[in-house]
Amino acid sequence: MNTAKKTILVLLAACLFCPAQDTNSKISDEQNVRDAVERMTTAWGNNDAETLDKLWSDDYTFTNPSGIFLTKAKRLSMMRSGRVKVETYAVDQENVRIYGDTAVVTYRSTVKRQAEGREIGSEQHRVLTVLVKQNGVWRAIAQQSTPVLAGLKRPSDTNTDK
Repeated sequence: MNTAKKTILVLLAACLFCPAQDTNSKISDEQNVRDAVERMTTAWGNNDAETLDKLWSDDYTFTNPSGIFLTKAKRLSMMRSGRVKVETYAVDQENVRIYGDTAVVTYRSTVKRQAEGREIGSEQHRVLTVLVKQNGVWRAIAQQSTPVLAGLKRPSDTNTDK
């Protein structure tokens, strides 16, 4: 058998042991990320600090719409004390991207809340959430919320899946 045929046989044999990308696993990961984000947004809308404590990693950080950097402990403390109270929280235009054990999720939120007893009213934000799979569970490690300025209509204000 010549060298070319031997090389082809070795490569074909090696391919038998190469892990194929598991489409079902990727779909499952995407659904699990969507479920985790839904649990987070539901908990946020219900002022459920206990659930958020489980869904956010210990080193979770949040950059709020004013650019203020908050740790998990600070954000949960603000919720538990009633300093921040969410009345309604809705999400649309969600996009999920999976990169191994890391996921990047973007969406538009509409939130009505109170801060320190003062009614804030309804606001829209673009939210970026980074999640990692820790011991088989998807947890948020970082979020950033950017205000959508009223009255400005740009192509980027629509779903950016395309």
